Amino acid sequence: MVDVCHLDKNEKCDETISSIFHVDVTPSTWGEQENSKKNSVIDDMFTSVQKCYDDDKCETPIVIKAIGWDKCDACEKHIPRIQEQISGLQRKGVNVDFESLDIKDPSVNQLFKRVRCQGTPCVIVQDEGGNLVKAYEGDLGDVNAISTILGFKNPLFYDIEGDLPSRLVKTKFKKWEFYDNEKQCIE
Repeated sequence: MVDVCHLDKNEKCDETISSIFHVDVTPSTWGEQENSKKNSVIDDMFTSVQKCYDDDKCETPIVIKAIGWDKCDACEKHIPRIQEQISGLQRKGVNVDFESLDIKDPSVNQLFKRVRCQGTPCVIVQDEGGNLVKAYEGDLGDVNAISTILGFKNPLFYDIEGDLPSRLVKTKFKKWEFYDNEKQCIE
């Protein structure tokens, strides 16, 4: 279950989905085997990202912005967990720019609205064109959150061996020219 703090008109969060339905969305009840599997899957994703950079197939720096606020329980649980996971990627030598932002800051609030976030926490990433886009919102599980941030299919359902992180792969942009009012691809 994903826990999201929905903001009302006054940008207040009185209840989250988990508090309404009295559901514990934290992974504290996970057993040793599940944690081991989770860590193994995340490590596989990080190894794939590292290989992508080593093989010169990835060039886009990883830019992640997590928007939350101090009265959001889901934010206080999720953002530090994601930050901890991202530090594992940094230890592998991958350049990651992670920033935790407070929605009460007017410029952050504008960004929140511009990328169409509707609740907190909201995680934003930089796409191939350098634009900031919403990756997801809510308290996702670590594997789902990391795979979404990096652009992998969910590795719990798909094998990531040989897969590349789609948000980071080099892209070649086509050049277009106009001849006689017709758009033609020259590359």
